[in-house]
Amino acid sequence: MSRDWADLSAIQKAAYNIDLDPVGLPPRVHVTKQSLYSLVNVTSMPAQLAKRICYFYRRDYCCMDLPIPRICRGVVDCKGV
Repeated sequence: MSRDWADLSAIQKAAYNIDLDPVGLPPRVHVTKQSLYSLVNVTSMPAQLAKRICYFYRRDYCCMDLPIPRICRGVVDCKGV
């Protein structure tokens, strides 16, 4: 990626006299149950929408053994998954 960015920077400099800032690699995120759980916070949205999202991700909650938010109980049932 850094080589591609350097090439693009050279093209922009030659064509438009623009200097692009160097780009670094994104920081690595250690994936935990809590970090996966916090990707979508269903407590901050309307209940009906939250329940639809819970239903859509029900297998993820079960297969990854994620904590099931209170609003998802009754929508997400991990028995038999």
